[in-house]
Amino acid sequence: MRRTHKALAATAVLALGIPAVSASAAGSSFKASVKLGKATVANGAVTQKGTFTSQRGNGKARLVSKGGNGSFDSNMKLTFSNGTLKLKGHTSTSGAADPAKYSIRGTWKIAGGTGKYRHATGTISVLGTGINDLSSTKMTLKGSLKT
Repeated sequence: MRRTHKALAATAVLALGIPAVSASAAGSSFKASVKLGKATVANGAVTQKGTFTSQRGNGKARLVSKGGNGSFDSNMKLTFSNGTLKLKGHTSTSGAADPAKYSIRGTWKIAGGTGKYRHATGTISVLGTGINDLSSTKMTLKGSLKT
């Protein structure tokens, strides 16, 4: 029965002249969990390195943020085995329920990368928490990715 519905849908698409769009052309969902370690501060930039896991693979993460008073311009690189994904955007921080932590929110754009991600585009929302002494940060990245 399901095969019949798929065949009918495909026939309708062809008959009506509706262009077929592949998953990679339209974009697909992207989700990653990022864990970053102790931050270093130099020249007004806060840099943290760590790891990430995602449905596209796991790898190394690097976050560089500049700004202050809870408002930061952020750049993140996620390095997969087949390329690097570059993310850029604005991140805000605020106090969390636990006074030793802060919460993170932001919206980032995917700004290409290397290898498989050379022409990548998309939008990512960022949610997370960090420790006030900058010893660790955890973030969840969710959005769409077109490669």
